[in-house]
Parts: sequence; structure tokens; C-alpha cells
Amino acid sequence: MTAKRCVVALFILVLGFASGCNRLPGKPTEAERWVPPSEIADFDQLYSQNCAGCHGSAGRRGAARPLNDPLYLNLISEDNLRQVIRQGVPSTSMPAFAKEFGGQLTDSQVDLLAEQMRALWGRPEKFKDATLPP
Repeated sequence: MTAKRCVVALFILVLGFASGCNRLPGKPTEAERWVPPSEIADFDQLYSQNCAGCHGSAGRRGAARPLNDPLYLNLISEDNLRQVIRQGVPSTSMPAFAKEFGGQLTDSQVDLLAEQMRALWGRPEKFKDATLPP
């Protein structure tokens, strides 16, 4: 009977150790887990996956218009910037990114891109006292 008890105790001990392991071989960490594209809410990740290929990694030095241009970001309204991201620009290589126009971004992701571009690269303090020509 003692051998049987030893086997049961050993089994319980091994089971306790195995259940305490959160990182099993092949199991991804939280940071490594796949996230559906519609759930991404990080500006850097959204920008690098959708915009950087044409506009450059920091909003410049890409084949397309630089997006870190403070003058451009202060002249274009936030609604127009959202519209360009959502619907694209016809007869150019700027595609539509909103789901309803064939892209993969949600409205909140488009809003995040527009808001963060203006916040990070807009520098409105440079144009506070500037007057636009008629």
C-alpha cells in the first residue's frame, strides 16, 4: 500500500507543478499573441502597418507626401484628413483604408491616426498667429 500512496503523492506533486506553469513551450506570451487587425489601438503599430510604406517611417522620406509636415497638418481640417484616410484619393495611389470603402481600418482606428498625426507632427504653436492669404 505504501507504493500506491507514493505513486498517488508523486502524481499530485507533478500535477501541482504542471498547473503552476504559465509558460509552456510553444505557448505565446500576452505580447506575442495574435490580435485581430480591427482591435489594434496603438498609433505606432497602425501607422507602420498602413501608412509608413508610402509616407515613410516617421511620416517623411517616403515616396508619398510627407505626413509630418506641420504646415499641411494645420491647413487641412481634421475632417478632411479623416476623409482622405477613410476614402483615399481618387486617381492617385492613395487607397481607402476604411472598411466601408474596401480597407481594413475601423472608424475609431481612422480617428486615432488622424488625431495622433496632428498631435505628434502638427505643432500648432508655430502657426498660432499666422494669417492665411484669402
